[in-house]
Amino acid sequence: MMVPEQREAAEGGFVGWRSVNAAVVVCAALLLGCGQRVAGSTDATADTAAVSAAEVVDAAGVAQDVSPLSDASILKDAICLPGDASGACPPANDATAADSATTGSSDAYICPSPSEPGPDTYVGDVPQPPTWSCAVEPPDFFKGKPPPATTLAIEIGAVAQDGSFKPHVEGGWIPMVHGPQGGFHIFAGMRVKVPGATLPKLKLQVEARLWDGCKIVGYGVAPVVYGNVQDGSGTQTYVVGEAAVPGPLVIFDDGGTGVKSSQAWYYCNRWYDLRVAMRDVLTGAWGHAMVRVRTYDKANHK
Repeated sequence: MMVPEQREAAEGGFVGWRSVNAAVVVCAALLLGCGQRVAGSTDATADTAAVSAAEVVDAAGVAQDVSPLSDASILKDAICLPGDASGACPPANDATAADSATTGSSDAYICPSPSEPGPDTYVGDVPQPPTWSCAVEPPDFFKGKPPPATTLAIEIGAVAQDGSFKPHVEGGWIPMVHGPQGGFHIFAGMRVKVPGATLPKLKLQVEARLWDGCKIVGYGVAPVVYGNVQDGSGTQTYVVGEAAVPGPLVIFDDGGTGVKSSQAWYYCNRWYDLRVAMRDVLTGAWGHAMVRVRTYDKANHK
């Protein structure tokens, strides 16, 4: 992280750093009496044998490194910000960047919390990624076999406190929720229409993936989950989720890097494509759906 002198240097020709280094060396020279004349010299220059430019001794006798920083290293520190695409920062995986970068260093790292931002809330300029077009493997519940044609119409959303199902709108905000084991997740509730179904509950299999571009950063698997008939819908529409648990958990994992709650801000205020697949265990009918969402954090970051 830049100290004020570094930032000033990056903007004004590195004058601040040079002045600080010069002042430290001069003060040390006065304390040590190293400003004596050297035989044969014409000016009162310091005795270079008494003290080097790389090490001076303060009044308490503690060695301090005051080697002057090069212009190139100062400039690199001044412009090396998380998410910088200029190539100034060394490459790092997301988990490393989340540990070392500083929140609020750019618009992309403004993390709305602890509630969904309103339409007038400034959340930075975070452009949407291109239209999602990534290769997808068939769901694991087909065990490597080619899946049949999809026949189920699925919506992705969450179950509200009053028990109603609220579909996620394209580009809408969804909360990141912190769990008791040190991680965090989102919920992927689902509503599905199953033509011809008459049972009060359906036994289902669910898989969910959270995509950042073509990289999976979150996953959720429910080998067995039950869908309940939606009130007032007859016997063909089922909902997965309830008020206490709005849907299956999609846990942030980022390719097995072990994402922790302390890194949640790095995944906050980003665009993701949430893709789910669902299969009716009784009939084998299945379907999939996807929605683009943006994240805020239920934890308070202020």
